[in-house]
Amino acid sequence: MRHAVVMGKKFLRGSEHGRAVLTEDIVRFIRGSSVAPNELARLYGVTSTAIRLAINGKNWKHVK
Repeated sequence: MRHAVVMGKKFLRGSEHGRAVLTEDIVRFIRGSSVAPNELARLYGVTSTAIRLAINGKNWKHVK
Protein backbone atom coordinates (compact mmCIF):
# COMPACT_ATOMS: atom_id res chain seq x y z
CA MET A 1 0.00 0.00 0.00
CA ARG A 2 2.84 2.38 0.78
CA HIS A 3 4.13 1.79 -2.74
CA ALA A 4 0.78 2.84 -4.19
CA VAL A 5 0.86 6.09 -2.21
CA VAL A 6 4.39 6.83 -3.37
CA MET A 7 3.37 6.19 -6.95
CA GLY A 8 0.43 8.59 -6.64
CA LYS A 9 -2.37 6.03 -6.91
CA LYS A 10 -5.81 7.25 -5.92
CA PHE A 11 -7.81 5.10 -3.54
CA LEU A 12 -11.49 5.05 -4.40
CA ARG A 13 -13.93 5.40 -1.54
CA GLY A 14 -17.57 4.50 -1.36
CA SER A 15 -19.61 5.09 -4.47
CA GLU A 16 -16.50 6.17 -6.43
CA HIS A 17 -15.69 2.48 -6.68
CA GLY A 18 -17.20 0.96 -9.80
CA ARG A 19 -18.65 -2.08 -8.03
CA ALA A 20 -20.26 -0.21 -5.14
CA VAL A 21 -23.94 -0.99 -4.69
CA LEU A 22 -24.64 1.47 -1.89
CA THR A 23 -24.12 5.22 -1.99
CA GLU A 24 -23.18 7.66 0.74
CA ASP A 25 -26.78 8.89 0.95
CA ILE A 26 -28.10 5.34 1.31
CA VAL A 27 -25.57 4.62 4.07
CA ARG A 28 -26.70 7.74 5.95
CA PHE A 29 -30.30 6.56 5.63
CA ILE A 30 -29.39 3.05 6.78
CA ARG A 31 -27.55 4.37 9.84
CA GLY A 32 -30.56 6.45 10.88
CA SER A 33 -33.12 3.78 10.12
CA SER A 34 -34.95 1.57 12.58
CA VAL A 35 -35.67 -1.03 9.89
CA ALA A 36 -34.10 -4.46 10.46
CA PRO A 37 -30.79 -5.06 8.65
CA ASN A 38 -32.23 -8.12 6.87
CA GLU A 39 -35.00 -6.03 5.36
CA LEU A 40 -32.61 -3.23 4.36
CA ALA A 41 -30.35 -5.82 2.73
CA ARG A 42 -33.26 -7.18 0.70
CA LEU A 43 -34.33 -3.65 -0.26
CA TYR A 44 -30.87 -2.62 -1.51
CA GLY A 45 -29.72 -5.96 -2.93
CA VAL A 46 -26.78 -6.52 -0.60
CA THR A 47 -26.08 -8.91 2.26
CA SER A 48 -27.20 -8.26 5.81
CA THR A 49 -23.51 -8.35 6.73
CA ALA A 50 -22.85 -5.40 4.39
CA ILE A 51 -25.65 -3.49 6.10
CA ARG A 52 -24.37 -4.29 9.58
CA LEU A 53 -20.81 -3.27 8.65
CA ALA A 54 -22.12 0.04 7.32
CA ILE A 55 -24.21 0.64 10.45
CA ASN A 56 -21.30 -0.15 12.79
CA GLY A 57 -18.85 1.98 10.80
CA LYS A 58 -16.55 -0.88 9.81
CA ASN A 59 -17.23 -0.05 6.16
CA TRP A 60 -18.07 3.40 4.81
CA LYS A 61 -15.96 5.02 7.54
CA HIS A 62 -15.77 8.26 5.58
CA VAL A 63 -19.55 8.78 5.78
CA LYS A 64 -20.66 10.80 8.78
